[in-house]
Amino acid sequence: MKRYLYTSCLLFVPMTIFFGVVYPLLIWGFAQLSFPQKAEGSPLTVDGKVVGFRNIGQRFTTSGYLWGRPSAEEKEDAYLVSGGSNLSWSSSTLRIQVERREREVQSSLNDRTEEIPEDLIMASASGCDPDISLKAALMQLPRISKERNVSILLLKELLTRYKEPEYLGLFPRRVNVLLFNLALDARYPIVGRDE
Repeated sequence: MKRYLYTSCLLFVPMTIFFGVVYPLLIWGFAQLSFPQKAEGSPLTVDGKVVGFRNIGQRFTTSGYLWGRPSAEEKEDAYLVSGGSNLSWSSSTLRIQVERREREVQSSLNDRTEEIPEDLIMASASGCDPDISLKAALMQLPRISKERNVSILLLKELLTRYKEPEYLGLFPRRVNVLLFNLALDARYPIVGRDE
């Protein structure tokens, strides 16, 4: 028994050091050397200040912005937490969350009855997706148009510049929420909003 314990301890210490310290530092160093911008989450700056990250979702809740995919974490700083809820389809908690999100999106549609895309009501496995489907983005344009007092046609034109390419027809077209919202603020600012 003592022999097994001794062998286990002998393996535990170097493996912990290697896989807990050395290996993560090697991967981090490789990423920093190979693609430093992406390794840092692709930060986006406005006037020299970091306002978000291209590859990490943020919460937008006001009417004048494109809303992203919800996070499994319901708090205000939810996107600082990565991970899904791990709730199954049979969970009443998940059903209540989805129904609440569906009501929120439906109320923002101004009495239009449309099928709501899943990415507006279902959280992702990572909990911090930066993109939504083109369909989910187009659905929100009337609300943004009303809030920013700009035509839907102009918003669609802007949206076409920010939709990502389709990959081999396997994935639907996506829109990066933060990039589009930054473009909205730059091109069609909300009049009377305190900065």
